[in-house]
Amino acid sequence: SFPTPSTIPFGLEWIDGYLWHSARGSRLIYKINPTTHAVIRSFKPGVYDPAGLAWNGSQLLCADWTLGKIFRIDTANGAALDSFPSPNGSPFGLAWDGNNLWCTEVYTGRLCKLDSNGAIIQYFEYPYWLQGLTFDGVQFWVLAQEKGANYQTKLYRISTSGDTIASYQPPGPYAEDIAWDGS
Repeated sequence: SFPTPSTIPFGLEWIDGYLWHSARGSRLIYKINPTTHAVIRSFKPGVYDPAGLAWNGSQLLCADWTLGKIFRIDTANGAALDSFPSPNGSPFGLAWDGNNLWCTEVYTGRLCKLDSNGAIIQYFEYPYWLQGLTFDGVQFWVLAQEKGANYQTKLYRISTSGDTIASYQPPGPYAEDIAWDGS
């Protein structure tokens, strides 16, 4: 582990050997060298409450938890290109599976598969609050809080058909997001 440049780190994404991270308080997105922990660059794309991040191969996608939108961001200049409404009231985790964007919704416990305009193609519901999300090429890894369990955070492996494969205890009480680095 290593400290992040923000006090409230939310979104994480792994892009071409670098860790990208969104920060709620400052509304910044950081590109971080995972070896030296140095901030390579940071920018403020105009996202009000940046949460989950996902890379679709050409753009960084960022969930805005408060506004209920998903922004497309140009990583070359840090500008928000456009946005579309999230099908959920509180989008949090984002993941790209190679063809579609997936989004978690905290309070309904939904994992949603979206089309390019944000419409739901398919969704699965779970009995816990879904937060961070990543895709490892085969399955999803989801951070969630069990309802009524003192906000105990768990890490779940979920198949693309929505089945819960396994659960784990993450190393820390308040994990918010997760990223897949390829290994």
